[in-house]
Amino acid sequence: MTGIKTGADEKYLLTGATGFLGSHIMAGLLAKGKGVVIAGRPAVKQSLQARIGKLLTWFGIEQLEGMLEFY
Repeated sequence: MTGIKTGADEKYLLTGATGFLGSHIMAGLLAKGKGVVIAGRPAVKQSLQARIGKLLTWFGIEQLEGMLEFY
């Protein structure tokens, strides 16, 4: 997986972050201190940020939400 380098920061673009594999990749990157840019769309009754927030809570890493960007 290749990161997007912006100065000293390296971020990873991830699609499918609300799925099984994507959510585990997201959690792994965040646990390693990597920034993640999530590209996605909201569900019918829930924003993308809310969906990701639930996953972060499930993984027990909700404190790392600040390392995410949403598009």
